[in-house]
Amino acid sequence: AVTCYYSNEISGICKFIEVSSEDDLCTTELKQKQQQSSQQQSPHDPKLKRFIILNFHMIYNFNFNDQYDPFELNEEFEYPKSFRHELDNFYTRDFADARDSHDLHVDDNSYEFGGCMKRLLSCIYDKYFLVTQYKSNVRSLEVYNLAKMELKTAAKKCEKKDEPIKQQLYSDKFSVSRLHLCYTQGIDIINLFYMENGLRITSKKFDEIKQIYLLEFIDSDEKLFIIGECEGKIVSIIWDIYNTAEYEPIELDNFPINKPVTIKASLARTSGNILQIENNGRIYSVLEKVENKLEECKKEKIGKKKNFAPLSCFVDGKKMICAEPWMLDKYDEIPHCLYHNKEGERTETLQLIVGRSTVQIWHQINSDDENIIDKDDLPNKGEPFLEYIWTNRMPIDQEREKTGLRIEQPESYGSPVTSNGSHDTLNDKLNDFYLKVYWYERKLQKDKKESANITEEDEEIDEIEKGNKDIKKSEKVKRKEKVIEKKDIIEKFHAIRHACRALEHLNKRFISNRLANNYIRIHKYEKIIGYIKHIIWKFAKYEPEIFKLLCVRYNLMKNLILSDCDHLIKFILFGDEKLDDCNKVFKGQKEVKTRYIPSNELWPGKKFLIDDDLYFNKGNDKLEDNEEIEPKNNMELAIYHCKGRELKDTIIIAYLLEYYSRHATDCA
Repeated sequence: AVTCYYSNEISGICKFIEVSSEDDLCTTELKQKQQQSSQQQSPHDPKLKRFIILNFHMIYNFNFNDQYDPFELNEEFEYPKSFRHELDNFYTRDFADARDSHDLHVDDNSYEFGGCMKRLLSCIYDKYFLVTQYKSNVRSLEVYNLAKMELKTAAKKCEKKDEPIKQQLYSDKFSVSRLHLCYTQGIDIINLFYMENGLRITSKKFDEIKQIYLLEFIDSDEKLFIIGECEGKIVSIIWDIYNTAEYEPIELDNFPINKPVTIKASLARTSGNILQIENNGRIYSVLEKVENKLEECKKEKIGKKKNFAPLSCFVDGKKMICAEPWMLDKYDEIPHCLYHNKEGERTETLQLIVGRSTVQIWHQINSDDENIIDKDDLPNKGEPFLEYIWTNRMPIDQEREKTGLRIEQPESYGSPVTSNGSHDTLNDKLNDFYLKVYWYERKLQKDKKESANITEEDEEIDEIEKGNKDIKKSEKVKRKEKVIEKKDIIEKFHAIRHACRALEHLNKRFISNRLANNYIRIHKYEKIIGYIKHIIWKFAKYEPEIFKLLCVRYNLMKNLILSDCDHLIKFILFGDEKLDDCNKVFKGQKEVKTRYIPSNELWPGKKFLIDDDLYFNKGNDKLEDNEEIEPKNNMELAIYHCKGRELKDTIIIAYLLEYYSRHATDCA
């Protein structure tokens, strides 16, 4: 809450600055602190850092102790020059005009008219202070950390000529997460930036809102909660930024909308929640109210549950394709029919294949009579093509028969669609698909020097499968599970993530010589790789904004680097540019669409390197004993991944360097 403070002839907006312990630590110190006893304070536990007062003149810092004894002024901080210039040349005249019009302390008009305090309030969010400046069609944003009293990030946004400019003063709204800055002028357009480097991630227009009053990151910073107004109604939106990029507007009741200041005064942020204070003093969660309404809408759309038949009833005798040609030993690939439809001379089939480490769905449309329908008129000339692939990312040295994927048979699974009519979309053809698979992986041993005993692991797996041993009491292995539903297949933002990970998974097996060295197997392998790349390329080409958000959240570029996808990486970075082989320069750019933004910061709780990222190539990539440098970003990973290779196999590094050099001054 904002209160008034008066001491030593200083008054203004009061604020406690609360920070987490990690803000005071460098990276090395933070890692050491995280390794200490769990009884100590968590690096995310908040603590009070400062008590400050902001007014027209400057920012004042006061000392205080744990007992909050009398506060003592000990530091004074000047505002940034651009903001100081704004205060000196605008708000002094603003207040003079207000004084002359005898309207200085009329509450109903003070918000509309303006004032220094209102301007300062619009610049504050949590421990951050935002300074904006507009010059030559460029809006610059500077975010300062009030805990450290230093510049945190700077961003720039080029204003389009046809983009509306909000004339109302101090209408800027912003929110800051651990990685990102969200900003709006108060209109229906929201911009998302990296806090690390100020690069703009995306811009989103919401037609359902004409004026935005509040922005807040929720659900571990993966969603954005928005409250605004449209045609006299208060509307809230939860924007699922990284998973679906979709949103649904919800009208809110019992909101005072006569004045924007009334709305702002009735809302409060606390612990990742938004609270509303009614006129009678009652307090409730706005976010919870919105989520309940969304849940009701979701239940109405789902409707009644359907009865499913067991998946085992739909085993297809004929397999469309060799789904895992990289496997050297014999294993069972049992195909399951998900959809079959014969219409005229065309026959359409969807087939599920569960292999040792992958789940694949293949699609085929062919003709029984080649004399009536030409193969060139059929999708993929009548040959099967890949719709979806998922891999369990099993480490190479653990992949064998006992650790392969197993289908868990619950009471029911999605039944296949058998029809004499036509179904236009994959959504219709899959009906209500549900598949649960599980597998076993090696447990990390406390004694790292202890070598793995495959025989003992296999014996323990057999005991668990027979029901003679509880998985919770296992010593050698652990059970992992994955549920694949209809949404994972038809909603491409899920399918693309799985496809990128599949490329990495398969490339590790190719490089490690797990692939049999014969032409037929290699040809089948390359064919599957081609299908996976096409799935990713198609999505990146036609959905560049969503692909970029997926890269931000899940670092798809890392998967592509480890997959050695030179041409796919080139397309993501440069679009349809052509490379002049003579001069080795890019020319003839057909499109300018950003699909990738570099960053060194990791998503909270995530590690950059996992499992066998560095040492799947016969151990050649493994960090040496005397090697302290470990890749921490995609550029370093590309250099490390390509070391020791021929020059022609290091083109990924050239692409990344060219891309970084082109965009080096994007935020300068």
